Amino acid sequence: EKIVLGAFVRGLQAHRETEVKSEGRFILMQADAEAAYNAEKWAIAGTIGRQEIRSGLNSEGRLFSRRHYALYRPSDNWSVRAGKFLRSFGLNDPNHNAYVRRELNFGFDTETYNLELAFLGETWTSYLTYIDGGLVGDKYVPLKEKGAAWSLSYFFLEKEKVGLSVYRGEDDSNKRWIAGPWWILSFPPKFFLLSEIDFQERTVKATGKTQRGYVATHRLG
Repeated sequence: EKIVLGAFVRGLQAHRETEVKSEGRFILMQADAEAAYNAEKWAIAGTIGRQEIRSGLNSEGRLFSRRHYALYRPSDNWSVRAGKFLRSFGLNDPNHNAYVRRELNFGFDTETYNLELAFLGETWTSYLTYIDGGLVGDKYVPLKEKGAAWSLSYFFLEKEKVGLSVYRGEDDSNKRWIAGPWWILSFPPKFFLLSEIDFQERTVKATGKTQRGYVATHRLG
């Protein structure tokens, strides 16, 4: 009962057609096996799988661990987690083709080494995360930032959830703030809306130039 096993396989068929040429290819986005041992007060988990490294229309695969961590629960509501995993920010939608998540470096394959404090209540949930992207030491990882993230959400009316996330990150070239609300709303009996709106302020250290702007993503299903 304490051992949990899983496997994840996801793929995408891409097609692009212009006046000049037509091209297409299949992309294996994820092929992972995962195992965990879940005791009453603590748990450990890890994955092993294939990562596809893409350059234009060419790609190559390598074996690596997308996430691995240890978790401790001092009480029913509080937990502490340390290791490599995806930071909690916004909706955390796994669709890495959504440009909002990808261009903000919150998309697929952006796991970093983190220390996370979480509170999981019946209505309120909060994640406070220290991020050390420099520990990855991997040329394929797009995010090398060190910083912190905080995400707070409120669950109500048995189906609805609203939240707010804040992120502060810095690497050798840039420093940035990102903040914004998100929500998951249902429309009985079968419709739902996932939305996230973020504001980013990014400053280039070498020039002091600052860029500000809003991005948003909405999914009605």
